[in-house]
Amino acid sequence: MSSELSKAGLKQLGKRLRAVVTPEDLDLLDHYRRRFDPSLVDMNARLVGEIDSTDVDALVSGRIKRTKSIVRKLVREPTMDLSRMADIAGLRVIVRTTDDQNALVGLIEAQVEKSRVMDRRNDRTEYRAIHVTGTHNDLPIEIQLRSIPQQLWANESESLGEQVKEGGGTDEERAYLDALSAAIFDFEESVPGASGQIGHRLASARQPFEYRMPWIERKFNAAIDAIDAHEVRSELLIFDGRTSDIIKAISFGASERSDAVAEFEHLSRTLDPVRFDVLILNSTSHAALCVTHPRFYL
Repeated sequence: MSSELSKAGLKQLGKRLRAVVTPEDLDLLDHYRRRFDPSLVDMNARLVGEIDSTDVDALVSGRIKRTKSIVRKLVREPTMDLSRMADIAGLRVIVRTTDDQNALVGLIEAQVEKSRVMDRRNDRTEYRAIHVTGTHNDLPIEIQLRSIPQQLWANESESLGEQVKEGGGTDEERAYLDALSAAIFDFEESVPGASGQIGHRLASARQPFEYRMPWIERKFNAAIDAIDAHEVRSELLIFDGRTSDIIKAISFGASERSDAVAEFEHLSRTLDPVRFDVLILNSTSHAALCVTHPRFYL
């Protein structure tokens, strides 16, 4: 095979992955996905440096999209070809408030070429955030800019399962997320009379405002206070979906990124993809990852 797949080759690879996943196609996918890694790490460091020059507190992390997430997205969106998938390399920037979002969106937009800003904060239901997409080093990249309350909603959605995150789930789960989104909207928009209370059984059990958002806020403050370096490190996680536990976490320094990627690819191939999530995350600290990916640490 050639060292780089053409756009036509990537389109054909995506079609094959929708039908059946073979070891040969996994090799091709790993090779293609690896091309994004230097761009992802570089953008992480760039954002950290640029945001550091502002008065806004923010935490930044990045991730390479997992194999099963790529395949699920190809199946879910049958008209998409692999070369147009914008979030193989993705970053999250978490800030305190919508005012902080507004202060940073232009700065973030300036870091990517062919930028496009999607403000998803105007609906009282479903997901709320600002997405900046574009290219970096001629490869697609996506940056999600979320406030702490918006991060709460995203984490609640993810923690209920992949099917909920992708728009499925039970009627009860969807109703809970809609009610939570509406409450967060009212809170962030300072709607008069907003109580912050959600009259839903899952809200009583999960306590999003009573427990989960304060936890994220405490971790955010601790991570901001602990910032002492801008070196982008890697953390490899194995998360057991059956027990909701991290069963292994491996840290890698900035110079060990290639080792981290190789181990990520190896574990992704050898562990049961139904039970286990294998993630490779990059950030300047473990404390930041607790905020940007709280599903795995909460």
